[in-house]
Amino acid sequence: DSDNQISLFSNLNGLPGMKIWSIIQDREGNILIGTHENGLCVYKGDHFISYFEDDGLINSQVWAVLQTSDGIFWFGTNEGISLMEQTPSGDFFKDFARLKGERIGYLKEDSHGTIWIGTMNLGVSSYSRSGKHSFDQLVNNSIPQLQVTAMEIDRENNLWVGSLDGLIYYEIDNRKVTRLSQEDGLRDNNISALFVDSKDQVWIGAMGKGITLINGSDFVQLDLGFDFTPRCFVEDLEGKIWIGTEGRGLLQYDPGTNAIIRSYTVEDGLLANVINQLSCDITNNIYIGTNKGLNLFLRDAERLYSYTSRSGFVGIETKPNASFVDQLGNIWFGTVQGVTRYNLPGETGNWKEPLTHITAIKVNHKNYPLTDGLSLSHKQNSLIFEYRCITLNPDAVQYRIMLEGVDPEWREPNSQAEATYPALRHGRYTFMVKAKSSAGVWNQEPVTFQFVIKPPFYLTWYFILASIFVVGLAIFTYIMIRERALKRENSILEEKVRDRTAIVTAQKEELSQKNKDITDSIRYAKRIQFAILPEKSPFPDTFFLFKPKDIVSGDFYWFTEVGDKEFFSAVDCTGHGVPGAFMSIIGHNSLTKIVREYGILEPGKILTQLNKEVLETLHQRSDSGDVYDGMDLALAAYNRKEGILEYSGAFNPLYLVRNGEILETKADKVSIGRSSLSTKVKFTNHRIEIEKGDTVYLFSDGYADQFGGELMKKFKYKNLKELILKIQPETMDGQRAMMDETIEHWRGDVEQLDDILVIGRRF
Repeated sequence: DSDNQISLFSNLNGLPGMKIWSIIQDREGNILIGTHENGLCVYKGDHFISYFEDDGLINSQVWAVLQTSDGIFWFGTNEGISLMEQTPSGDFFKDFARLKGERIGYLKEDSHGTIWIGTMNLGVSSYSRSGKHSFDQLVNNSIPQLQVTAMEIDRENNLWVGSLDGLIYYEIDNRKVTRLSQEDGLRDNNISALFVDSKDQVWIGAMGKGITLINGSDFVQLDLGFDFTPRCFVEDLEGKIWIGTEGRGLLQYDPGTNAIIRSYTVEDGLLANVINQLSCDITNNIYIGTNKGLNLFLRDAERLYSYTSRSGFVGIETKPNASFVDQLGNIWFGTVQGVTRYNLPGETGNWKEPLTHITAIKVNHKNYPLTDGLSLSHKQNSLIFEYRCITLNPDAVQYRIMLEGVDPEWREPNSQAEATYPALRHGRYTFMVKAKSSAGVWNQEPVTFQFVIKPPFYLTWYFILASIFVVGLAIFTYIMIRERALKRENSILEEKVRDRTAIVTAQKEELSQKNKDITDSIRYAKRIQFAILPEKSPFPDTFFLFKPKDIVSGDFYWFTEVGDKEFFSAVDCTGHGVPGAFMSIIGHNSLTKIVREYGILEPGKILTQLNKEVLETLHQRSDSGDVYDGMDLALAAYNRKEGILEYSGAFNPLYLVRNGEILETKADKVSIGRSSLSTKVKFTNHRIEIEKGDTVYLFSDGYADQFGGELMKKFKYKNLKELILKIQPETMDGQRAMMDETIEHWRGDVEQLDDILVIGRRF
């Protein structure tokens, strides 16, 4: 070496072959030695030195490591304690004469040089410098089943012992024992770990419950937001507390802010999430012992480096809290296969990118050549990629992969060296893989492999184009053939249309002539009907609003005068148009005959006689069943001499307006001539004394039943009454005009539904 010292490597210190043919250094700094008969040997340096049973350990499973103030190393094992002294001639092992066959879990030295020994079945014992070994009954009396689960000595020379049921606090100098439990402020009585920091604060881990911090006499339960099992603690040179957990990885805690700074898990590069040991070296690097190997967290590079059996850490599974920093700064680790010493804390390592390769591709589970730009058929769509990272520590390697065209982003890191993509669609793809070495270095650029899966023939551009052309040609041919057929059919149809048009034209002219004849007849009938009806009222202060629905009307008004009596009536015959007009002629003639020929002058008797006349005229008899031709009307007779108004009505009432109020005289609920059963009906005669200024109104139902307005509803009798009261200040001609205007505005564009007739008279 640089100090002119020669080191010999032979079969005496691990080199299996003595005939050396080649020596080369790899890119990770390892020395590769080719031998004659024993293959390839790898020298990784003297960073890790391991001691096994063959070297003198009493048992290979080391649970505790301690270097006492006199420089002697103590190793607690499954079968007792081994002592090791380092001499110029080499390391010398001897067995601790006591506690043989017992599992030694904890070894601590107090300020007097006394060694305190925690066992799994015999509680706590002590060994003094004078060679005296004894079990401390004061402490053991408080330990259930004498099973020690954690042990620590603080700076005041007090012993802390964790058990399955509480924490034992032992003042060594005063020989005073105190048991602490949940009642005193602990999170739980099942203690999993103990640690004393630089401020002499005691950190107490509870199984599945978290951490309690004892500062003097204060108990503080740390709330980290979740429950967990602490297994080990260490304080770094900056005062940060590192917490190893069972299943949650590694936590970095800042006592100043009372918060977790960061957590580390297997996704960040840890070999496992179960942390058994924690140590901090003189350069502030953190050593993390797990059940799958050793991690080194380098603070300057902020990287996690991994050590497994292939990188010299042969013990692999570390034992809980079995790590120790000796007087020279070396780190010791107790494992299931002896104890290992790490000689060079603070090593920066080799940070070169790992060499990553895609080593094989399988198509439909058959090997295929790795030809970039590989072209596959649509049936060759199940692919398996195999890839590797060349390193002498492959156990810590992790990979990230992505298939462009399938994966939207890089997949999560894992140790699998194979990726399967079944049932890929046709298209172009690029498979990419990156690796992370045991030093935590990722490839900056991924290794790639491009390939294409061709579509089936029916999805190729030329097939689609040809299909479009063929379909288009077929559609065009069909259209041409169909067009010629349509032209022939159109010629035939045009000929038929011309023939039938001539027939229809002749029929239309004939129908038009007939319609004209009928219309002329109806118009002549209108002349006859209106010849019967007077153009204006023969009485003073009287109006009538007469609006037929059709050319001729089923409603009619009747005025006559006999002696001192003035008769006026509003009649609504069955139907409208021609049928109604016929009924109106019958009604008009019958009323005139009853009054002038029969001399019946009382309205009630007039209606009774009118009912008989209509039935006889229409040949309706009691044995002929119900018929539905007839009329509703209101009849009034005013005696000028007596000032008496007599009224009788068939369904249609009389409205009398007096002093701004409408007085309604109801009609009999029987129609004229509507049924053979009404031949014996006698209509009621009403007598009303008329006062000056009274106004009476007779009407048919056409006004109130007309649809219209914004909501397309009937006008109704309520609105008719309000309208009558509203128009009272007007003259009778003015009232007629306002009633006409109101109903036309209400109707708007709606068809008139029935004949409208209103008669008004003011006395």
